[in-house]
Amino acid sequence: MDLFSRRVYTLTMDLRQSAPTVQKSAEVARDRMGCGVKFAIATGEKRSSALALQNLVYSEALGHLPADGLDADAVFLVAESSAHEVVASIRLVGPAHRPFDFETQVDLRRLVEPGARAALVGRLCVVREFRPARKSIPLQRGLLHFMVKAADQNSITDLFLYTYESLVRFYRVALFENTGLFFRHSDWGFVRLMRLRVSHALSKLESSNELDAVTGK
Repeated sequence: MDLFSRRVYTLTMDLRQSAPTVQKSAEVARDRMGCGVKFAIATGEKRSSALALQNLVYSEALGHLPADGLDADAVFLVAESSAHEVVASIRLVGPAHRPFDFETQVDLRRLVEPGARAALVGRLCVVREFRPARKSIPLQRGLLHFMVKAADQNSITDLFLYTYESLVRFYRVALFENTGLFFRHSDWGFVRLMRLRVSHALSKLESSNELDAVTGK
């Protein structure tokens, strides 16, 4: 797996904030209940935990996890609790796997420039204890913002995801744009296609200092 192999990143945030304000300390931020989180690209046991979380969440919601054969080569970004447990994850499938499944119905040439390096993100999962809105919303936004920094450092120009109409507003807050395109997915039914322009999103996040604590090792 060559995607994101050059660097590993971590980021900390404090879930007391209504938005994912990042702490500048190298230590994991904690809230009043000791539920600080750290974001990282999952390797080893953390990657196994991300896969297990994905299977658990989708099995609970759908009765099964739809298999697309992409997990082995995908990158998983995770949020770790102060107890070093994976509490949220998201999957990123790199440009080498284009055309993505939705490209049989949507022509990406309408949306990206020639030579663009587009990636597909999805399967955002959160453990039950972190699903109340006061934790879940800033946690998920923080994970998505961390993904923007990691994507930029690995020359990804555009991130795409498909989601239900009810979640479009959430992803717009996380800097995804509604492309206005929708299609019927074989597993998910009718979904909207959304796009995040990495350079545009990074500029917004850096101007708000939300990524000050992202560091490379």
